Amino acid sequence: MKSYGLLLLFSLILSTVCLSQFSLNEGQKKLINKTAFDYPNNSQLSIAIVKGNEILFHGIIKEEDNIREIENKDSIFEIGSITKVFTSLLLSKAVLEDKLTLDDKAHKYLPFKLNKKIRIKQLANHTSGLPRVPRNFAETVTDLNDPYSNYTKENIKAYFDSDSELDNKAGTHYAYSNLGPAVLASVLEQIEQKEYAKLLEEFIFRPMGLSSSFINSNSIQIVPGHNEKGKVIPYWTWHSCMSAAGGIKSNVVDLAKFIQAHFDTENKLLRLAQNPTFKVNDEMSIGLGWHLLKIDEQAPVLWHNGRTAGFTSSMVIRPESEYGIVILSNAAYNNLDRLTFELLKTL
Repeated sequence: MKSYGLLLLFSLILSTVCLSQFSLNEGQKKLINKTAFDYPNNSQLSIAIVKGNEILFHGIIKEEDNIREIENKDSIFEIGSITKVFTSLLLSKAVLEDKLTLDDKAHKYLPFKLNKKIRIKQLANHTSGLPRVPRNFAETVTDLNDPYSNYTKENIKAYFDSDSELDNKAGTHYAYSNLGPAVLASVLEQIEQKEYAKLLEEFIFRPMGLSSSFINSNSIQIVPGHNEKGKVIPYWTWHSCMSAAGGIKSNVVDLAKFIQAHFDTENKLLRLAQNPTFKVNDEMSIGLGWHLLKIDEQAPVLWHNGRTAGFTSSMVIRPESEYGIVILSNAAYNNLDRLTFELLKTL
């Protein structure tokens, strides 16, 4: 069996990262500042704009209703549901190593009951028919600002042992789900016999040189998160496989490396996750984790965003042009997709 983690590392070594040879123009600065003015005070935007092997980092903070530039490219943010893309890369690795197939029935790999109609790929492309969160989730929530803190593997097992009902027939409808990636992580944990966080570290973070990306850690300082009113709120705590839906913390330095890795068209691991597995409509298909959006006459872009109670994130990649943008914010005031796509149009 081949190690596709090493393949990732090899491709990154071959690609020399250069200091940025371009800078923001006035139009780009205006777009960024206009977005930031709508955010609460003490909100930050941390931005990486990638063009080939060049990366431009730009950080701003809103203070006393004014915008000023800051150095925050190394600052750690919750990235929320962008985590699902990383989860799907672990699936791609397992497929390429012949440990399972995308059309396998998921139930045969799991230590709990699951509707037997659900296939592996449907857990990654939001067509499993599973609800957004388990129906026993609400009863475990004691803090709305940290809703996943009490939901464990035992809760997941109890849910599926008592409830096999699907919201939609598997494979027929796109319905965004946090439960699907959590079940997928359970499959991968069973196959690899390692916890999800360790799988990320061993097969994704370390090979790709993402030294500031992790699930839970008490030793790393994270930027304070803010709700829509600007109040500082707790970070989200994740247990076991539920973290596969949105538990990664990272910074734009790591995520810029992640974007650049997608410029390697020979990388089988990354390419597999980009292949369409379900067509939602004429403008959007789903790969493994990635949303493939048709925004112009060129090839579809790769897109995902994220939101927790105190953070928002957005990432878009145009592999064939070697362009990419990621924006992280420590405020759950608004999503960043509009700014991300407006900046992409300026490249």
